Amino acid sequence: YLWRQLHMLSDYKRITYFLLFAIKANAFCSDAEILSDEILTNANDKALFSTKRLTAFPATPARIAEMADILNQDNGGKLNGQFYEDGLEIDEKWITHKQDLLSKYDIKYAFFYMSDSDFSEIACIVGREPDFSIQTAQRFFYITNVKYQKIGITSEAIRGFLKADSIDYKILELSIHPENESSVAIAQKVIGASKTGEGENHVKT
Repeated sequence: YLWRQLHMLSDYKRITYFLLFAIKANAFCSDAEILSDEILTNANDKALFSTKRLTAFPATPARIAEMADILNQDNGGKLNGQFYEDGLEIDEKWITHKQDLLSKYDIKYAFFYMSDSDFSEIACIVGREPDFSIQTAQRFFYITNVKYQKIGITSEAIRGFLKADSIDYKILELSIHPENESSVAIAQKVIGASKTGEGENHVKT
């Protein structure tokens, strides 16, 4: 089994059980339909690309704050972001930290809106960010607004992101809690990720 030390921002310690997946670079989502060919390195606040139902925009400080709202949504009595990072309610400290990371590191986020909307409500967020413990790896994540879950939006957004992203690293890493069955299914069926291990990851501050 592959054991990985995960470093969290929280000021407490716990043990979490994860399934670990790896996505090989240049080996996924070749059938994604991209309706525009702008890539994710675009720094201006204009559409990055679009898919059949979605239009993607780059990260901004305001969108990071909106991402926190989506993670904090109620999803059947639990946090929508219960499986993201430490699973706690997102606060201002987290928002400021993410905004700071965005300005310093190779972090690629795509904020997806329904193309037939006024682009005022984020439907889904897909992104990758450095795994600071492995230089050649990046963490991959996705989170969907509760309002847009169970209609294929997440799968469409992920396919679009991976098709449009410029890949200059060896692997993308997914750490998924086994209770998060929808994410496990997406990792295996949509992305084609390979399971690399499982175990209790001792989380340290």
